[in-house]
Amino acid sequence: MFLIKRFVNSGNAEAVQCIREISTYSPKYLGVNIWGYMPAKNAELQEKFMEKLVGKYMGSNPKKGASYAWVLNHIQDSNGLIAPRSFLKCFAISAERMLENESELKNLEADRLLSLSSLQGALIRVSDGRVREISESYPWLETLKQMLNGLHLLTERQEVERRINIDQWTNEQKSASWRTALSNIRFFRVHWYTAIHVEWKGQCS
Repeated sequence: MFLIKRFVNSGNAEAVQCIREISTYSPKYLGVNIWGYMPAKNAELQEKFMEKLVGKYMGSNPKKGASYAWVLNHIQDSNGLIAPRSFLKCFAISAERMLENESELKNLEADRLLSLSSLQGALIRVSDGRVREISESYPWLETLKQMLNGLHLLTERQEVERRINIDQWTNEQKSASWRTALSNIRFFRVHWYTAIHVEWKGQCS
């Protein structure tokens, strides 16, 4: 929805026509008002928009995953929340890459706007940037990341507790217990069935 609104309000006539063709705008806002064009909250129509951009699948067949679900699954955190800035930036970087690579533009299928490789490459850059932002807000994450390096999902709670050695933490990091600190991180969740879901943005999907 964020992407569609940005797309249709870009001032580009072709962008508006594209949206009209797949009917993803709300009929209530056919004209331009203070909010501009407002996309409808309709998952099916948003899927059509994504298909228009990159195709139905992230490859030649369904095994690679549907493009609409793929993007959402790789951008969202483990609570299912998506940062609008990261979502939009992913497509902006992908578009920039297309403009810089003439061969990718020539190889686009039909009337697609983005290639799969450009979108996948953009996701890596956005994820890396998000990791840096989070690391600046939570400096102790780097220590924790090193302790948990190599773990696979899902991981038993006991194994995570074994790896976390509080003696390696600085006094500042020790000021709050690791359980309390980690509860505020969206991509680290303790499940009731004694398994811990560990997800590092850009590292695991």
